[in-house]
Amino acid sequence: MNTKFTRTVLLMIAIIVLGFSDVSAKPATWSTLIEMDEGRKIIPQEERISAPSMVSASDGSFNDHVAILWDSVSEAGHYELYISTDDDYYNSYLLDTAWSNSYDDYWVDGGTYYYYWVKACDDTECSDYSNSDQGWAYLDPPTSVSATDGANTYEIEVSWQLYSRRVSIPVEIWRNDSDNSSGAGYVDTSWGSPFSDSTADPGKYYYYWVKACGDDFCSEFSYFDEGFMAVEPPTGVLASDGTYTDRVEVEWNLGAVSEYEVFRSTINDPSIATSLGTEYSSSFSDWTAEPGTVYYYWVSAWGVDLSSELSTSDSGYLAYVMDFRQFLPLVLK
Repeated sequence: MNTKFTRTVLLMIAIIVLGFSDVSAKPATWSTLIEMDEGRKIIPQEERISAPSMVSASDGSFNDHVAILWDSVSEAGHYELYISTDDDYYNSYLLDTAWSNSYDDYWVDGGTYYYYWVKACDDTECSDYSNSDQGWAYLDPPTSVSATDGANTYEIEVSWQLYSRRVSIPVEIWRNDSDNSSGAGYVDTSWGSPFSDSTADPGKYYYYWVKACGDDFCSEFSYFDEGFMAVEPPTGVLASDGTYTDRVEVEWNLGAVSEYEVFRSTINDPSIATSLGTEYSSSFSDWTAEPGTVYYYWVSAWGVDLSSELSTSDSGYLAYVMDFRQFLPLVLK
């Protein structure tokens, strides 16, 4: 026999019997019956406890929690809070139980949007879900941003400190040619400090900012710091030794930049060397050299804003030209 059908028939008979047993009594309804197999009362929708209204979650008011508020429900003894990163309570989970109409969620991560629902509960049941509200915690920008100043010739190292309860959080690195963040360009994302910027041009000043990022949004810009990559001095400097009678030719190996400055002194001391001028190739002609004088030459490489240290030196001199006129008086004697 169909058990479900039999149970339905018995319930119908009970309704009829109870309904006519006392004409002055309130007629029985389905919701007043006890389901013997489940042992709980069927409560009409209009008699259920009301869901909380005016649910409000704070939007970046705090950097360590989200504050949730809602209107009290008179029948409620406590409330259940539900949370999700999607605006769909089917994907939510029970966050906690509250005994008043407010709750502070300290389990959030900054930079992530959360959706909150509240249920009002008494001793026997809970209401439906309330309407949702989105909330999020303020994400502090990184602090102590520092960019290296010519520490090496292959990178600018950018470091920072985070205010975050996460073990690891992505950080965006931004830079500009001036101290104006509105014109800064995105460089890369790093999961740890420091970050190596190998795309910088040697000898150029850069201003760096960093942003801490959550799952949904990033912080404001940090304070900036200026940094630069050192320019590598030229190598292979070589000055001609008596090869020419009218000039000394100075050559070197080209580096990462295109502008070079040549220095000269009669003593092998770079601190007293004077500049002869700049060159955009790998050689320079010194037309001001004097016969019979040995010169020492150095070369520096120029970046956009600053130059390298001086290279190692090399000596050079003009070819000696014998002037036979000085011997003419001897020949005439």
